[in-house]
Amino acid sequence: MEIWVDGSSDSKRAAWAAMVKENGCEPQFVTGTGRDVPLCICDRWSMRQALIHLNPILAGRDSQSVIVVTDLESNVISPVDPRPFRWVWVPRWHPFIRKLDRMANKLRLSIPTNSERTF
Repeated sequence: MEIWVDGSSDSKRAAWAAMVKENGCEPQFVTGTGRDVPLCICDRWSMRQALIHLNPILAGRDSQSVIVVTDLESNVISPVDPRPFRWVWVPRWHPFIRKLDRMANKLRLSIPTNSERTF
C-alpha cells in the first residue's frame, strides 16, 4: 500500500489530500480540512491528519508493507507517526504531489473565512 499526502494552508484555512494506492485496485482519494494551521507546520499537520483518517485501514496491516510518500524531507527524517512505515521523499513537482496540491488548494479555498461566514 502507498499513501501519498500533501496539504495547503493560508494560516486561517487548511486542507489536505491523500491518495491511497493498493496493488490491483484503483487509487482512492481522501481529503480533510482544518482551521488556524500555520504555514510552517502545514505539511506535517496534513500527514498526521491523513494517517489518523486512514488508521482503520492501517490497523490490520504490517507497517513495513505501507509506503508513505511526502514532498517534505523532514517527514522522512523525523516521521510524524511512530509506526515503522517506509517513508519516501519525492520532489514537490512530482505529478501525484502536484495533483494532491491542487486538490488541497481547491478544497481550502472553498472554506469560508471568518469574515465570509453568514449566520
